[in-house]
Amino acid sequence: MKRNYLQLIILFGLLFGTVGVRADVPEYIIQATNATSLNKNSIELDMPEIAENGSVVPVGIKKLVTGKPELHVEQIWFFDQSRPRHLAVFKLTPAVDAEDIKTRVKLAKSTVIYAVARLSDGSTMIGHAPVKVTKGGC
Repeated sequence: MKRNYLQLIILFGLLFGTVGVRADVPEYIIQATNATSLNKNSIELDMPEIAENGSVVPVGIKKLVTGKPELHVEQIWFFDQSRPRHLAVFKLTPAVDAEDIKTRVKLAKSTVIYAVARLSDGSTMIGHAPVKVTKGGC
């Protein structure tokens, strides 16, 4: 019975793009955001694939699809796969568009950058992109 229930949850996640928080997401991201489920690939990052200088790597939100016009982003986190802490956190009001969020981060080596957004209904979205650093900045 328990096995059938787990298979049903996995099937639902595959069909609707929402996955349990354990699927290929680092544990520290789950703990920092208190996410119970993540809508994967809903965020597209605006950042270079190759960073020539790791001391100033631009990172931002290129596209974020909430699915409903009445929803807005309340909070955005940026994480580096190789560090157990967030790189940056932004708290937003309904007047601020998430696609206006841009920052610069310092990276020592090639990694994967994650962006996590919490929406006004409490749901959580995630996106990620790899970046290759040719000259470390740390």
